[in-house]
Amino acid sequence: MSAGTPSDEAVVAALTTALAPYPWRGFTPELLARFGLAARDRVELAAALSGVHGAAVGPWDRLEPAGRDDARVPRVVGFLADLRWTELSLPGMCRHLVGVVGVELR
Repeated sequence: MSAGTPSDEAVVAALTTALAPYPWRGFTPELLARFGLAARDRVELAAALSGVHGAAVGPWDRLEPAGRDDARVPRVVGFLADLRWTELSLPGMCRHLVGVVGVELR
């Protein structure tokens, strides 16, 4: 499963940018899932705001991971358990993660 829509590719780009400064291969699957969900939420919010007359999306602050109690986290962690994500490139890992994160929100 991997990103497949233009919206998904926007999330891949956002997540790749957000994770690039971090040692993401050392993250726990839970933390990686939380970052993926936060990136998806940010892109979805920007898309929703772009449809509001007079609204403008300015620059974002640093991406903060979704909360530990987010009900979507365990399902994404389950996906990551079956993926050798630490062996992938950052963009490749983000494509896989966004593929499952996108499914989680539909």
